[in-house]
Amino acid sequence: MSSFRLIRATSGMVVLLAALGVSRNAVAGVIYSRPLPVINLNNAAGASRSNIAPLEGSFPPPFILGDDFMLSDAGLSGTYNINTLSVWEIGNLPLSGPTDPGGNAPSTEFSSITLFGGPDHTDLTAISSTYTATRVFYAGGLDYQSPNSGTYFPIYRLDFTNLNWIVNSNVLYNFAINAVPIGGNSFALSAANFGSSGVVGAGANNSFILYENDGTSWISTFNSDATSTPGFPKGSDANVSLDTSLVPEPSTISFIGVGLGAVLLGLRRRK
Repeated sequence: MSSFRLIRATSGMVVLLAALGVSRNAVAGVIYSRPLPVINLNNAAGASRSNIAPLEGSFPPPFILGDDFMLSDAGLSGTYNINTLSVWEIGNLPLSGPTDPGGNAPSTEFSSITLFGGPDHTDLTAISSTYTATRVFYAGGLDYQSPNSGTYFPIYRLDFTNLNWIVNSNVLYNFAINAVPIGGNSFALSAANFGSSGVVGAGANNSFILYENDGTSWISTFNSDATSTPGFPKGSDANVSLDTSLVPEPSTISFIGVGLGAVLLGLRRRK
């Protein structure tokens, strides 16, 4: 009888822990994404082209590129910790063709690449200058093609990790990338028109954002429109991916503590 009771109590603990594990897994991982397009790529798509890469600028005042996001657009609620934010950039080294695997690592073209962020209508603050760069391709192994010159360029995914950026699902946030070029290189942020991309973009509104430097910080100046990107007469959103985890509410933490305490007390009594 005692062994049966011990097994029964242990099963209760397993059920409780399993339930907590399922709940956590359901709200962790990449849960907000505007991925790379998979159709209507490059100049072969003509007027239906979905991919574009606007450039940051240095004319007075200098400006950088980014976009905004609100986690509730992906059906989320609560407070979240953004662990990793990923964007894609187009490198500066011209390639020999549409599937050329070459390219220069971003670290050879920019002395630093910094992620800035903050709530909408506030000055953006530096979040991280630590990133990893991975050479990637569009569907079919394609590189990026300039809509103006027709030249192909490499694509890199930039992952800013271990951010610990706490956000509320119902608040609009901005992010932007500031890259300091080496030589005459330019930072091009990957963007897409999601109406023709073949993929769903969370919160896509056909608009990326330019942030000007007022001498001390980066502030939002205006959203792009269909005429702000030469050679691309339609709106676009920055490609971005957010890997997040739900931040438990205090009441949830208390419930977990009470639940585990009750199970452990039951085990002690049965022993």
